[in-house]
Amino acid sequence: MIADTLSVLTTIPREVDLVIGIPRSGMTPAAILASELHKPLGVPGSDRAYYGLREGNISDTIKKILLVDDSVYEGKAFTKAEIEIRKVYPEAEIIKLCLYLNPESDYHVDMHVKKIEIPRMFEWNLFNSAKLNTTITDMDGVLCTDPEVFDDDGIAYQEALKNAKPLHLPGRPVHAICTNRLERWREITEEWLKRHGVKYGVLHMTQFPTADERRKNSSPARYKGAIYKKDAGAKFFIESSKVQSAGIARVSGKMVICLEEKKIYAAESDSLP
Repeated sequence: MIADTLSVLTTIPREVDLVIGIPRSGMTPAAILASELHKPLGVPGSDRAYYGLREGNISDTIKKILLVDDSVYEGKAFTKAEIEIRKVYPEAEIIKLCLYLNPESDYHVDMHVKKIEIPRMFEWNLFNSAKLNTTITDMDGVLCTDPEVFDDDGIAYQEALKNAKPLHLPGRPVHAICTNRLERWREITEEWLKRHGVKYGVLHMTQFPTADERRKNSSPARYKGAIYKKDAGAKFFIESSKVQSAGIARVSGKMVICLEEKKIYAAESDSLP
């Protein structure tokens, strides 16, 4: 996103007086462009704008506005934002810029960086995507931090699972969760998920009686890949480890999103950006 935002910098008219970002995802590229152009930053419907540490009412001086969002699907966000802007700046010229454009919606914007076909997923709203209903996520390293103690079936490991810090909490229900944790930790895991508001369809856990037996007779990638392969409703798998991501893709023959490398692993290739 940052690289693509900066790539459009030279094509933006320098006489822009104000940069407005469409919350939430549009605020990141808007803030970058406002900083690079040395222009104030605002939001739709407000006459307050921010210029470094200074804030003020600048409605009398605005003639040209750059309206920014990260993407356009049907153009509804731009239409709504423009209505709000007109309440404050009725005479200002509005230049509409998006980074990623649905090819069928190019009439909604004046400028864009790339055309991307639907369906699509973005890193910055991955865990609030509507596609979570067809996604399996790992637990440790994805939904919560990895335990900092060795899994020896002991009290210290149990306490680490209980007190794991949340990492990427999904904003929508996920299709399933697949973890290499033992079945013996199901109650603790379900309690943690409930406490942090994570909604899911199925929780898959390994069935070995001890961690030592699991280490001797199984591998996380083969286990997760097999679960993923059998699940006809699962189209995506989110994994933290790059080693496991590659293995899960090979076993399942499906796409795996690797958080560690910020890449997508596919069965027929090592990785895709």
